[in-house]
Amino acid sequence: MSAADPELMQRARQGLYWRLMSALFEQGDAAPNLESLARELANTTDLPVELLDPKVTVDVLVHRFPKLKPEFSRPLPGFEPPTPDGEAQQPSEGPTDLKSTVQRALVVSKLLLNAFGPNTQGSVTAQQYGAWARDVEWLEGRWGCRRGRCGRAAMRRARGRRRAGAARRRDRRSATTSSRPAWRRSRPT
Repeated sequence: MSAADPELMQRARQGLYWRLMSALFEQGDAAPNLESLARELANTTDLPVELLDPKVTVDVLVHRFPKLKPEFSRPLPGFEPPTPDGEAQQPSEGPTDLKSTVQRALVVSKLLLNAFGPNTQGSVTAQQYGAWARDVEWLEGRWGCRRGRCGRAAMRRARGRRRAGAARRRDRRSATTSSRPAWRRSRPT
C-alpha cells in the first residue's frame, strides 16, 4: 500500500479515533495496541510524539513545534466562519496524503483529550486549571468561536432560558390566582 492509498488513510484515521474514544472513556489500558499504533503513525509521518501525551498542553506544542500552529488554528469541517457576504463557506478539502490525515486526526484528538479527557477529572491546581482553560480556548477556536466566547455564550443562553422560564411560571401563577385582592390571598379563608 502506498502513502496516498485511501484505504490506508481510512484505517489510520479509524485507528486514531478509536484511540481517542478509548482514552476519553479511560479504557486506554484495555487497548495498548491503539497507543502503539498512534505512536508508530506519528513516527512514520515525522510528527512529534508529544501530540500523544495528554499532559502536554497545546500552548507548549505550538511553541515547540511552530509548524503545527496552522493545524491547531484551522476550523474544524463544518465550523468555517461565514464569508464577508454572510454566505456559508465551502468546507475545506480533506487531507489527501497519509501525513496530513494522521496530523489532522492527532490534532483533533489532542484538542478533545486535553479538554474532556481523563486528565480533566479530580482535584487540580490553579496552574493546571489555567493550562486546561487555554486548551479549551484552542478547541473553541477550532469550533469557529472567538477564544473564551463559546462557553460564555452558552451560559448567557442558559441564563436567558432560565429567566424566561421563571417569567412564564410567574405569569401562570398570576393567571391562576383568584380575583381576590393580594392582602386577602395570604389569609386563610
